[in-house]
Amino acid sequence: MPPLALPPEGAGPAEAAGYASVRLFVDRVRAWRPAFAVDEATAEPVVRICRELDGMPLALELAAARVRAMPLPQLAERLTDRFRLLASGPRQVRPRHQTLQAVVDWSWELLDGPEQALLRRLSVFVGGAALDAVEAVCADAALDAGPEGGADPGADPGGGPDGGPDGAPAGGVGCGTVGGRDVWSVLFALVDKSLVEVDGGDADGQGQPRYRMLETVRAYGAQRLAESGERERIRAAHARRMRWLWRTAEEPLRGPDQLRWLARLREEHENYAAAVRRTLAAGDARAALELVTTAFLYAMRVDAWSDLARWAEETLALVGEEPPPGYELAYAECRFARALEKDLGRRSTGMDEAAEVVEGVRAELERVEEIVHAAGERCEDHVSLVFVPVFLAMLGRDPEGTVARLDAAAERADPWRRMNIEAFAATLVMQSFPARAREGRDRMRAILAGLSDGADRWVLTHVLFLLAELESLEDGERAMGLLDEAVRITRELGLSDQLAALLGHRAVIDARMGRTERARAGLADAGAAAATPDTRQSLVFYRADVELREGRPEAARDLMWEVLFGADQAKSVARLHLEPVWRTMLARAFLASGQAREARRTAAEAWELVHTWLQGQQAAAVAEAAALILGEEGGRAEDAATVLGAAEALRGLPFTTDGALARLARDLAKELGRDGYEEAYARGAQSAPEDAVALVARHVEAWRQDAPEAGPPS
Repeated sequence: MPPLALPPEGAGPAEAAGYASVRLFVDRVRAWRPAFAVDEATAEPVVRICRELDGMPLALELAAARVRAMPLPQLAERLTDRFRLLASGPRQVRPRHQTLQAVVDWSWELLDGPEQALLRRLSVFVGGAALDAVEAVCADAALDAGPEGGADPGADPGGGPDGGPDGAPAGGVGCGTVGGRDVWSVLFALVDKSLVEVDGGDADGQGQPRYRMLETVRAYGAQRLAESGERERIRAAHARRMRWLWRTAEEPLRGPDQLRWLARLREEHENYAAAVRRTLAAGDARAALELVTTAFLYAMRVDAWSDLARWAEETLALVGEEPPPGYELAYAECRFARALEKDLGRRSTGMDEAAEVVEGVRAELERVEEIVHAAGERCEDHVSLVFVPVFLAMLGRDPEGTVARLDAAAERADPWRRMNIEAFAATLVMQSFPARAREGRDRMRAILAGLSDGADRWVLTHVLFLLAELESLEDGERAMGLLDEAVRITRELGLSDQLAALLGHRAVIDARMGRTERARAGLADAGAAAATPDTRQSLVFYRADVELREGRPEAARDLMWEVLFGADQAKSVARLHLEPVWRTMLARAFLASGQAREARRTAAEAWELVHTWLQGQQAAAVAEAAALILGEEGGRAEDAATVLGAAEALRGLPFTTDGALARLARDLAKELGRDGYEEAYARGAQSAPEDAVALVARHVEAWRQDAPEAGPPS
């Protein structure tokens, strides 16, 4: 904080009390001397203290803490002498920084040996520490373990996130010492001296308090730690503590105690990140692999995947192109994380370029799979690596065989992993080509029916979301009920970006059902929740969808240009999956705006992207846009009906809740007659997937040259 306003020299009580520096000093003194006031007796020393300390908030707080042990006039004299002595320091250092150093130096010199040792060791923590962590990392025994030796510190006997079974801190007085004194008593002495601050436990009285230092004090302690020769051993103990905590969390993160453990790990996120950075800076590749990979489950549940991917990439830069012996799975996990977040750079949208991108991602994921197989393991048997075959299948590699692999893995898994694997298998069934949306819906319903009250909330929210997506094709109200439950649980988990996506999707369903005001309110809530650029971009897509359904196609078109212009910043897998959907929405906006030629060309671009690896849901969306375009062309009613039927064949379910498609079906039935329409529709709906692809391609691929390249309005 910057210096606070200072009273002039010789200011009286009334004048002095009007300055912020005096108010802060008096407020802090009143914390233990409630009757303290600036009056005729105290004004002079208070003004002297504030002026000698240059109005620096930290210095004022430290000085105020000394009033308990020293008369005010004596305190003012001591400060004056001390800082006059130090005023001859280096001229390039600003005087107020000299003053701050002097205050902390003075406070440091008033500490005894154990207090100095604990204060410097506490500087290893970033964002504070719980009592058991202080003991585990800062006690003399932690240093005796050495950088590599010793068990992971701080095992909580009760196994709960706050130490003992009732939330009490683990261990007890005498379990750890600093310089022969109990760690707790030394820590409490530092609190009494205002060098360490304490935050209370949870509002319900559970949980440990956290002990923090103001950043300047922490930086000072870090300097003293470096001078002491203990820094590397304390950092090693800190890293072991973080690794132990994240490993300990793996089991409870899967069950009914998930929320409490997520809260605890979130509190320690800065400490964990600091441990990773220090380990990487030290060049210890194996320790970095161990530390980074313990956070996979946590990262998936707290929107921290980008952090994990960055750490994984830095770890791989240390390790090289081959895994160290015994670290194959950890190495594979890091390569998987890097592959998902790899920046593809700018590219055009032709089929050749899209195919090259897909092949690059596929090759990296296949390399991950090779590493796992060489270690005698299977990806589908591991929490994070199960994503590898799922993504490979979504990129076109043997979806049917992959579903069979996942089903077999579910049979040999424990209940928690079985639920995860079954959810991934159902997702693959509904997303791959040909999509079997009906089967995917049935699988999701079965998973949901079998979940217990203590189920993993993160998995539950994804099952609810995916099932809602499928239910919304035919039953908007049922979909809304599922999304409402997913929103409730996501709020409990504190996942802001996931919440934004759920609220955005719910707004679209509201718009389909004609609930305009609720849709717009939902979009506003989603915007307030979004935390990352990728999520904010996805919300623009939802806004465009709502605008289109509410009869404002030009607004929808402009929003979709915004989405596509930002697509180059999206990550690889997300962009490959979403760009065909974005272009399909733009094609529909063009059509509704009366720009049929642009609609045809944009639909053709979307089809090229989908056709590269043929995901059923996306292919069906393009087919529906193509049916709408054909329906606007004279004499193409039968083609439109057949292509609309082909969309059902590609997805596995009809889309009966889409207002534009429902209107198209009614218009086509009028033009062709009910029997003629149903016959044409059935011809597409009952065709084999390959025939449905050929049917759509026959119309769409011809549109690639049908119009000049579409661009945003000038």
